[in-house]
Amino acid sequence: MPLIVQADGWFRGRRSMLGRLGPFLPLAERVVLYDARGHGESGGRSAMGAREADDLLAVIEAAGGGPTVIGGWSLGGSAALAAAAAGPDRVAGVVAIAPVVDMREAIAARMRQFEVAPWLLGPAVRLGLRWLGAWPAPIDPAAIAVPTVIVHGVEDVVCPIVGVRAFAAGVRGGRLVELAGAGHDEPERTDPAGVRAAIIDVVERVGGDH
Repeated sequence: MPLIVQADGWFRGRRSMLGRLGPFLPLAERVVLYDARGHGESGGRSAMGAREADDLLAVIEAAGGGPTVIGGWSLGGSAALAAAAAGPDRVAGVVAIAPVVDMREAIAARMRQFEVAPWLLGPAVRLGLRWLGAWPAPIDPAAIAVPTVIVHGVEDVVCPIVGVRAFAAGVRGGRLVELAGAGHDEPERTDPAGVRAAIIDVVERVGGDH
């Protein structure tokens, strides 16, 4: 049975992941929750994905390593995918729920929510985030070679599913679970049984015995 590490979303903290533990608990040897930088009780400042993957790999190392499956939501899902691309020797599998795979599109989508033209403010926001060191490098899906499931709501307006489909298609051994009618925050509630089956699939492919 693998080590499970849960990575939280933007400004949510480790406690926010408690409600997502249920499907993982019967499959895990141990479960680790942590506060990402600038979240919960962790110091520092969020880097919006620019350094979170390195932090996640450090958490895995501090937890003793071994076969590790990362469960991440939103920014945590992005960190999980980036960590799998950067550290395939330390990450054995990924369950990414509503990950932000394209920060540029995520910012544009948020602006459209508030009826702001992305072409008007988008460049200034990107420049500001780069100046703050909070602009993540694009994740190369082809660099992810571990069992991976991405769970994403079709109605997600934070990270539109069109870009997620293209990303998931580039992940070797990857699978996209699309949830009709689901948004960004808790898409797995739309089909708990289907999401649990997807999680089991990742753990089985990692070699977990549950």
